[in-house]
Amino acid sequence: SNQSNHHAYSDEESKNTNADVSDARGDTAESGNINDDCSVVSSISQTLFNLRPDRTIVFCILILILGAAASAAFIFVGVSSVHEKENEYFNNRASETVSNIDFAWKRYETTGLYVHETCREGCSRRKFREVYEYIASTGLEFQVISYNPNTTTEERPALEEESRTFYEHYYPDLINYTGVKGLEPDPEQEGSLKVQDRSEQPFYFPVHYLEPVEGNVGAIDFDLHSSASRRVTINTALSTWKPALTPRLRLVQETEEDIYSVILMHPGVPLSTQPDLQPKDFSSVGIRTPDLLKLATKSQSQNSIVHIYDSTEEAPVSLCGATVPV
Repeated sequence: SNQSNHHAYSDEESKNTNADVSDARGDTAESGNINDDCSVVSSISQTLFNLRPDRTIVFCILILILGAAASAAFIFVGVSSVHEKENEYFNNRASETVSNIDFAWKRYETTGLYVHETCREGCSRRKFREVYEYIASTGLEFQVISYNPNTTTEERPALEEESRTFYEHYYPDLINYTGVKGLEPDPEQEGSLKVQDRSEQPFYFPVHYLEPVEGNVGAIDFDLHSSASRRVTINTALSTWKPALTPRLRLVQETEEDIYSVILMHPGVPLSTQPDLQPKDFSSVGIRTPDLLKLATKSQSQNSIVHIYDSTEEAPVSLCGATVPV
């Protein structure tokens, strides 16, 4: 029994000893793992320390790239904003100019109506001069205003005599009056027309009363009905009781090259007091394109270059342009 107990004790002690050994081995293994982890951390730290200068360069490059991108974005936004403002400013100025041109045309129409009303029941040279001075005082730009009476063949000699007497008295050194003129076949160039003494016609529309005389000598008693394009405009105005505009043309009195004009013809208006009244004569305003554009852009605060086109043609036709200095 004692021996058995001794063996049991020995076995138990052996177990305890083995357990202690196992625990010691476990402690040793755990200690080894800790040392390995410390070595890895130390290695990583050393690697990071060694790479730190490269990382600094990378960060600097990234900062430069981001800064450049931000600057480019800022400049793009700024330039886009400037372009938008410039476009908006241009569109506003263009709309304003178009409105001013429209307003200028209405002023020309009113002027034509005023001239017609003054002369429709008879006029005199003195009266017409006064009308011109009233109109000119408003600042309206035009080449010429005129009244063009429907003159028959029988009335032509008296009209020519009145003109000859007036111009010989008031403009003896300026005008060599020879009578009513018009576009007639040029004898020196077949198929062409030339301004010369007007052949006999059933009726004429001579530019009889006109102002200013200076600068418009070539238009004195010029028969507007002798020109095909003017003839179409005359017929339109007289058949509709509405002002009509010629296509672009060069006035016979124009002295500058490449300058186009139009003629606004006004037949007057129908009157309730004269229900049987029919349009017979018409007034006209000769308008040079540069004068029109200068009038329409005179309120501009910057220099402008403006062109105007006739959109009623199949292909829009340039009526010329003008540089408008401030």
